[in-house]
Amino acid sequence: MRLIRFLPIIIASIFFSSCGGGNEPRTVVAAAGDSVGSPTPSPTSSPTPTMPTEALFFGGMYGQGSSTVFYPNPIMSAQSCPTNYKSQLVLGTLNVDWPATLCFQQPADGVTGLYDFGGMYSTAYNNPLTGGQSCPTGFFTSTLLSSSNTDNTLKFCYRVRPPGAAPFVLFGGMYGGYGGSSTAYPNPVTGAYSCPTGYTRTQVYGSAATATFNGDMGLSICTKPPQ
Repeated sequence: MRLIRFLPIIIASIFFSSCGGGNEPRTVVAAAGDSVGSPTPSPTSSPTPTMPTEALFFGGMYGQGSSTVFYPNPIMSAQSCPTNYKSQLVLGTLNVDWPATLCFQQPADGVTGLYDFGGMYSTAYNNPLTGGQSCPTGFFTSTLLSSSNTDNTLKFCYRVRPPGAAPFVLFGGMYGGYGGSSTAYPNPVTGAYSCPTGYTRTQVYGSAATATFNGDMGLSICTKPPQ
């Protein structure tokens, strides 16, 4: 079990701040083993093959390691999402997990998906797309969470999608736990603690709802082979 962090009220407000709060210098880091200087594509004229309405376009993720350490979205090199992409918190419980945010976009006519989701893995869970603590060949690795005595290491995989190519895997969103509530961070696709019909749910972090493994809340991803 991890050591519980007892933070004063002023630090609690920092916990959920994307800019660190106070006068503390913020540090944006690329953790050891992460891909550095990965390419960011420009929109392509080649349309993405028709996507199921329940699948999301993946736009990267960003997280936090302390009140001054931030893990950027590697696509943006910042704590932000690509233009026209939405953001949603998927983890973040005071004294348990630092915040983690997903960037996504719903498919629509004329919209091009620029990035592929390649799964996730953590200290105790393998990537379901590789069967190991690794990313698929050709994918970049980026740290989302990692903090001594607070969060186990959690990484995600992504790549620039080749123009006009089908997605590597259909991404049906993800959902995470908060405190004792399993529905605090629902899947943006279903609006609930669930995957879309036909998608495989795989836990990649923590426990189902309450903090048991190193104090981390559970995070599950939803994937399906492309049609």
